Amino acid sequence: MDEKGKVPHDEYLQLKMKYDKIHQMLSERLYNLGDKFFEIIVKKLNETLDADYTFVGKLVENQLIEILALYGDGKYLNNFSFQLKNTPCENVVGKNICCYPKDVAFLFPQDSLLRDKGIVGYIGLPLFNTSKKPNGILVSMYKQPIEDVEFSQMVLLTYEAQIAAEIEHQRIYLALNKSQEIAKNNENRFRSLVESTSDWIWEIDKHGNFTYVSPKVFDLLGYTPEELVGKNAFDLMTEEEASRVNEHYSQFVLNKMAFKGMINVNLHKDGHEVIMESNGEPILGKNNELLGYRGIDRDITERMEVEREAIKSKDDAEESARQFRQLFENMDQGFALHQMIYDAQGKPYDYKYVLINKAFGKLTGVDSKKFIGKTVRELLPKVEYYWIENYGRVAQRGESIHFENYSEDFNKYYDVVAYSPKKDFFAVVFNDVTDTKLHEIELMKAKEKAEEANRLKTEFLHNMSHEIRTPMNGIVGFANLLDDEKLSHEKRSYYSKIIQSSGYQLLKVIDDILEISKLETTKITLNVESFNLNDLLMELFSIFNLKSRDRFVPLYLEKGLRDHESRIVSDKSKLHKILGNLLENAQKFTPRGSITLGYEIEGEQLVLYVKDTGMGISEENKEKIFERFSHESKDVSYEHGGLGLGLSIAKENVELLGGSIRLESKKGEGSTFYITIPYHKYTEDEQRKSSVNQDVEKKQYKILVAEDEEVNYLFLEAVFQTKKDWNTKLLHAINGLDAIEICKREKALDLVLLDLKMPVVSGFEAASEIKKIKPDIPIIAQTAYSTDADVELALESGCDDFITKPINQDELILKVEKYLFAKS
Repeated sequence: MDEKGKVPHDEYLQLKMKYDKIHQMLSERLYNLGDKFFEIIVKKLNETLDADYTFVGKLVENQLIEILALYGDGKYLNNFSFQLKNTPCENVVGKNICCYPKDVAFLFPQDSLLRDKGIVGYIGLPLFNTSKKPNGILVSMYKQPIEDVEFSQMVLLTYEAQIAAEIEHQRIYLALNKSQEIAKNNENRFRSLVESTSDWIWEIDKHGNFTYVSPKVFDLLGYTPEELVGKNAFDLMTEEEASRVNEHYSQFVLNKMAFKGMINVNLHKDGHEVIMESNGEPILGKNNELLGYRGIDRDITERMEVEREAIKSKDDAEESARQFRQLFENMDQGFALHQMIYDAQGKPYDYKYVLINKAFGKLTGVDSKKFIGKTVRELLPKVEYYWIENYGRVAQRGESIHFENYSEDFNKYYDVVAYSPKKDFFAVVFNDVTDTKLHEIELMKAKEKAEEANRLKTEFLHNMSHEIRTPMNGIVGFANLLDDEKLSHEKRSYYSKIIQSSGYQLLKVIDDILEISKLETTKITLNVESFNLNDLLMELFSIFNLKSRDRFVPLYLEKGLRDHESRIVSDKSKLHKILGNLLENAQKFTPRGSITLGYEIEGEQLVLYVKDTGMGISEENKEKIFERFSHESKDVSYEHGGLGLGLSIAKENVELLGGSIRLESKKGEGSTFYITIPYHKYTEDEQRKSSVNQDVEKKQYKILVAEDEEVNYLFLEAVFQTKKDWNTKLLHAINGLDAIEICKREKALDLVLLDLKMPVVSGFEAASEIKKIKPDIPIIAQTAYSTDADVELALESGCDDFITKPINQDELILKVEKYLFAKS
């Protein structure tokens, strides 16, 4: 093709001439060629193929070929015989069509014909008789490499059946001629030979009536010779066929000529048609008058059927190809045909995509066009050699394999069948079985989950026994010790506290068991009421803060609403139990750092959270810990105790409130539990009107309180809540770094109350950074130390004023009013 992608005119003419030749050859019928049949065939083939030599040979013995016609160098060459051994013909006779496009003489150095004629390219076609036995060979040879192997094969195949049949016919015909010569000397021997031949021998008079018929006619037409003698030959044909044949036959009779290869259709005695090829010689009298004809008929029904099928097969092949393509493109299964690629040692190395249907792209989610002509190593560089090796066995040995495979590249499961349509090729047919496979996996998981549940229940019973017996041991044991009259007051008080603590521990176990039992019944009714959410959180804070301080793990409280806005409608008891379980869990698994309890409003949802800096939970166990009787691991269960019901109870209670619970955690860095429930705000007409008026008439002031002690923050919050006319909103930072980040994030801040002694970044450093970010914002420092050096350092760091702890409420109010409302 030229640069524009078009076929040059000369090349186009050459291609057209080739395929015109094939079309012409398919439409021709080379009959009535007589003794010149093979010579005409080899010359015609040699010219059509632009070959240097073409010959037809018949198989005389297993290893001997007798050439019947040889054409080359522009002329017919002398025929000869040769042994098959050590020649390319040895790989053709009785086998398959074989082609050596180049270097054939190099591959067969003992073949003198190839060497003497300077042959480079060779193509040979095996010939078989009607019994499928080899009877010859058709060969074309070139002094240059064969450029178009496919064209050469198509041309040779065109005459395959006709040449093979002619070799068989000549074998019979030669045998007949030989018999006729013998018959001249011995009539009995002639008749014996005629009657034993596989063809039908006959004689007719000049009117076409049979005067002699050989016994073979019975095998061919079902009649005995006696039934046909005296009967006219045309009586064996239909009226239409008789008229057609007589038109040709009358010309031979008129000219007293012999005829060969006359095709006629006879009717068998049972009515079916038998196609005959007739050859006849005229019988002349002493005065050269025509007495009749003597001849031989050969049954060519099968050969003609083959030829008709060959002609029909071209149209059928085109139709089949069209139907196959339609079926291929519309089949539900994915299909891909590949050609195996081998390395220098002949081992499978790679494979190329040759043909792909539409379903391939649909099932894999890729553009099929991008695969055609590419190798798997190009498209999927990480492909395992295991697959190339497996498919290599299919392509080389013709094995078929059936397997199920998960493809990471396509994230799907496939049911795959691979087979070899021909050597060095393999086809893959596959279905997407992802849904079925996932269902199987789910069933397996369900089975494993049931087994795990059974195991957990057994473990629960053991744990429950331990959890009940442990506090009972403390209660019973120390209760007995109290009976000792000599016991000191201090020990009696100490033992009493142990009994109380054990009693609370036992009560917690019993409460959990009763709670889970109630949840099992699914007949729990909610006690919905209005309550102040901030008060509920403050109550929980008060309960858990003492234990947190004792363990040096501070507890922080973050409120998303002001106290007078935080009244909601829900089940207070359930919410108290949920948050209590989460806080207890956080304290149990947080040996250092801090814990935060808080909430915020997100649209129509109330999101409460408990954050800790504890052990954290691994990704694979995030869902497991919400299951009943579950711990993250046995080690956790042994070390920290418990029935493994707390989070399960919390989850089921959250769902009863119409909400959900989720966990964000990283192993070793802590966990955050989020509870999301519907936000039902409790409002009264006066409160709603008051709130609306305040929002409209008064500006809201944002104040950042940087304080790591939660109790101190709550005190400041309470002071600001007493000044409702200020309309303030507090932001809480628990360390100096947090304070700096809030100042960067919040565009509108009116005042900063800054504790000078804070973790991570001190108040002095934080004040300096905040002034860089917001130079005009007033900062009031607060600390338990009030030396002149502290005051001076605070002012140098950027603070505008100073207040000492414990903070005096009136003094705080005066300082805030001084800076907050100075511009007003």
